[in-house]
Amino acid sequence: MTPAQTMPQKTSPKRRLTNWVRARPILASLSVAVVLVALVGGGAAVSRLVGGGDTPNPGPPATWAPKPPPPLLPGETLWHGIPSMLWGTNDTQNWDAEKNLITIPAIQQQAKADHLALIRTWLFETDLATNQPVTDAYQRSKVQAAQNTGAKLLCELPTRNSMAYDEHMVQLFAGKCSYYEFMNEPDNEQVPVATYIQKWSSEIPKLRAIDPHALFGGPAATTPQYSQCTYGADTTVCYMQKALQGMALSKVLPDFVTFHWYPCWQESADSCMAKAESYGDQVTMVRGWLTQYFGAAGARMPIGVTEWNADPSAPMPDYTQDACWIAQYSVTALKSMARAGASFANQFDLANTGGYGTDDMVDVSKNGAAKPQYVALLRLMESVSPYGELPTPPLAFTPPANCPALP
Repeated sequence: MTPAQTMPQKTSPKRRLTNWVRARPILASLSVAVVLVALVGGGAAVSRLVGGGDTPNPGPPATWAPKPPPPLLPGETLWHGIPSMLWGTNDTQNWDAEKNLITIPAIQQQAKADHLALIRTWLFETDLATNQPVTDAYQRSKVQAAQNTGAKLLCELPTRNSMAYDEHMVQLFAGKCSYYEFMNEPDNEQVPVATYIQKWSSEIPKLRAIDPHALFGGPAATTPQYSQCTYGADTTVCYMQKALQGMALSKVLPDFVTFHWYPCWQESADSCMAKAESYGDQVTMVRGWLTQYFGAAGARMPIGVTEWNADPSAPMPDYTQDACWIAQYSVTALKSMARAGASFANQFDLANTGGYGTDDMVDVSKNGAAKPQYVALLRLMESVSPYGELPTPPLAFTPPANCPALP
């Protein structure tokens, strides 16, 4: 099926981020054709954070590498100073039950060949399209498809799940999900901060007991400053900041912290492109909060942008489907995150028919052939990873002759 009748629009323009139904982030290990190669160039928990495990590529730092390097997730490494798990994606609700990561092995194989680093795998208790309970068999097929890519799994425990179901998922996938994200956009789901903290402080110790080797983080805020704000003469304190403060006071520290960023809302191509550099500002702001509330421990906490793309509209504006435009936007955005010290990122999304397909990095109607965003991010990865030049995947578009102004 396609989601035309079921997928809701996002919330207001001022708040421009995705509604819980639309989970977003994408193949950071990816993305615009061979012609772009030359153009891209180029917690108690905290004590458990030890990077390494992926293929390192030390060498001199890239010009867009952060100084100093950010903390890494276990299994992550630096490629010329760039965190390898910035190349991540989302596997969320399958709006097309017949064409997705589970049912198209070619997508799994291509992602593995391209060294996709991280998949944010959503474990919904109730299917958003059918409103029926999700079976364990289906969840196993979803996790297995993600594992087949060779990526590490960041398993998302959605906001509307029961705590009993979350515990069941962590038990079911112990040793398979390396990291878990607790709730998704609770600020957009109207969950009071106090409720989030109460559930966080009571549930996370239980989940850690079930899988002591997994890491747990959140709050997967819609944006760093989205809702439930308190305004002072010179300050604005909103949901994410209050949640971090609550985590610190609860003494149940996160292993990592996460938020989402879609800076545009149905605006002109030029206006949206001008916001591609804004990712770094958000990362820097959040890093300041970690120092404020967690002290030295905060400096060791990885920051993840677990959903990112240009616009949370469904569908995204037409210009986002232009090969040169989305390539320039994606490369600029990912470099901005890297410079500011983001530890990992998940573009929204890989193959879920998100935004009526406009969010997807691959075309599920063409056996998972790569779209421009996938290729652009893939070529950027090649400029720093130890894997060298990778074969161009089957393409779902005709490559442009050239793309001026690509950074």
